[in-house]
Amino acid sequence: MSKSPYHPSPSAKRTAVDAALERATLALQMGASGEAERLAEGVLRANRSNSAAAVILGQALLMQGRSAEAITPLERAARRGDDPKIETLLAAALGAAGRREEALDRLRQTTARRPPFPPAFREYSDQLAKAGRFDEAIAVAETGLQLTPDVIELMVDLGRLYLGRNDRARARSMFSLALAASPGRRDVQAALARVMVFDGEYAAAADIYRHVLALQPD
Repeated sequence: MSKSPYHPSPSAKRTAVDAALERATLALQMGASGEAERLAEGVLRANRSNSAAAVILGQALLMQGRSAEAITPLERAARRGDDPKIETLLAAALGAAGRREEALDRLRQTTARRPPFPPAFREYSDQLAKAGRFDEAIAVAETGLQLTPDVIELMVDLGRLYLGRNDRARARSMFSLALAASPGRRDVQAALARVMVFDGEYAAAADIYRHVLALQPD
């Protein structure tokens, strides 16, 4: 008597998908973008509507510099919902692929939504700066920080933008604020030291650089 073919239960399928997504996420964190791509594509072959897999695939392709390829799965995922993370990733892919106006338009809409999504403000500000629109970039970052005042990355972004405009006083203020909120951030310490160099405070800057190098010799 022949046996009927085995069909995994829905719960077993969910468990397998979750395990694949966990492995893909870990691969991304380890910088193994090719493995993350393979695992995410496997999930999407079984279920094209899996947004988590689309996000991982998009991130993996962006890490490999394949921004044009990342657009399709992210666009598909964006059409199925209203997820600011997907919209921000899609805008990053569009911008990297040379479609900056489309990217900026999406980011304009995403940053207008509430609750605010800080990475969207960071991406919007960054793309504006890359386009040479520094005043707009600063305004976007300032708005993002007003809405989410505890986001250290926005403080650092603003400090760098201010420094790019040679507004060293505001840059120092932002880096100092970020450092007070997160004393262990070596990148913030180095950024603050850079302002000190521009202001002629060489000895104080050298002390900070020595401290950073002691913590991270490479």
